[in-house]
Amino acid sequence: LWLLLLVSGCTLAGAPRDPVPQPPARPVPPAERAPTREPRRPTPEPSRDPAVGRLPAEVRALWVVRTTLSHPDSIRVMVQRADRAGFNTLLVQIRGRGDAYYDSRWEPRPEAVRLHGEAFDPLAVVIEEAHARGLGVHAWVNAHLVGGMTFPEQPHHLVRARPDLLAVPRDLARELLDLRPESPRYIEALLAYAQANRDRVEGIYTAPSHPEVKEHIYSVWMDLAESYELDGIHFDYVRYPSPDFDYSKHALERFRSWITPRLSTSRWEELERAYREDPLAYPDALPGSWDEFRRAQITDLVERVYHGVKKRRPDVVVSAAVFADADDAYR
Repeated sequence: LWLLLLVSGCTLAGAPRDPVPQPPARPVPPAERAPTREPRRPTPEPSRDPAVGRLPAEVRALWVVRTTLSHPDSIRVMVQRADRAGFNTLLVQIRGRGDAYYDSRWEPRPEAVRLHGEAFDPLAVVIEEAHARGLGVHAWVNAHLVGGMTFPEQPHHLVRARPDLLAVPRDLARELLDLRPESPRYIEALLAYAQANRDRVEGIYTAPSHPEVKEHIYSVWMDLAESYELDGIHFDYVRYPSPDFDYSKHALERFRSWITPRLSTSRWEELERAYREDPLAYPDALPGSWDEFRRAQITDLVERVYHGVKKRRPDVVVSAAVFADADDAYR
């Protein structure tokens, strides 16, 4: 059972916020930027249902996986069937694994979409068809899950272009610490770990504490909010893969900087001596603070995205798929 969480301006976990770093000059990955375009504002026919333009009193929503968006005909059939079945809201998966089932400024279109030419924009077709029938459309965005169990084909895909932005499990932390992320061994190790632990890990994730990751996800959301007449945008996988992540070099260094002002001089000196021998000394010695730091990264991203969307489109609903058990989500 999936739950929808309507995100307010409060933090998700109540943890002290990590100071927001200055964003980089531009989002990542360094793919070619699409030409600047005017926001699309399809004009729907008069609505027979209050789902369009605001959240209806009773949400009857259908999850639409991205494979349905690969062909214009399958989109039209999906909307027709959803309408006949009594649904009033569509949550369409337009970012599944760091890809774009829409006209994105920042991420590559999957091969199944490119086959139909540059003019084919799956999300635009969904909005046009759904709004004409009075159905609301929410863009379903997988946040940190960016790769599956195989390498992505596109050379500009984030997993290939910026492996330094990927989350690392504790079991691989020491092995990958001194290995350059550009090395094939780096991503091969992360992929092998995901394949061996597919019962617990869905694939490859980005590192939630990295400023460039936050900036990139923020840019993806703002692109959607500015360019499409959406009724909502929906977070999925806005979390760590599991409590075993993220032990990437950047995350360990960032936690060390984050916690240092909170330590006494004697405690800091003690941890610094241990750190020279073991790069995991800080999270191992301070597990509660390590968890607090990681929760703060998720809170920072969601809070910033929420306010960014509402500033541009106050009418757009911001929601999230969350664990049904609050204690599981907290951990």
